[in-house]
Amino acid sequence: MKFHKIKISILLLSTFYFLLSTLNVLAATNISSGALERWAWNDVIGWIDFYSTNNVNVTISKIEGYADSSAGYIAFDCATSPNGNICATSNFGVSNDGAGNLSGFAWSDSVGWISFYCGDLSPSCTGFNHRVTIDGSGNFSGWAWNDAIGWISFN
Repeated sequence: MKFHKIKISILLLSTFYFLLSTLNVLAATNISSGALERWAWNDVIGWIDFYSTNNVNVTISKIEGYADSSAGYIAFDCATSPNGNICATSNFGVSNDGAGNLSGFAWSDSVGWISFYCGDLSPSCTGFNHRVTIDGSGNFSGWAWNDAIGWISFN
């Protein structure tokens, strides 16, 4: 009986260690550190760095984490903002339809909402026709829009 308890304890500790190590892997970014792949550009705030915070992740259904810019952090979903999970006070996020078409809103405390798809602003997209996409190799393209700073290029 004593040997059986030790075996169960070892199994539980091994499982706990595995789960803990998996969480650490999930916390790291899947954005490339390459100079051409990690940046977006805006004429007002300059370069937006998706790699330096080491927590931006693109999944089949969304973008998680936050990027860094001269205007401060840009959060891509409420659950992984720089202030932790703030979904109870502001529920937002950038979605991925699985084919690489992004939509929804990111948030910056400095400049406000950043739209990744014009259909989120209005059905007609008049004057603000934009969409950010990501291909199977992880390359972003397209434009996002913010009322305070204007266009953000992902090209």
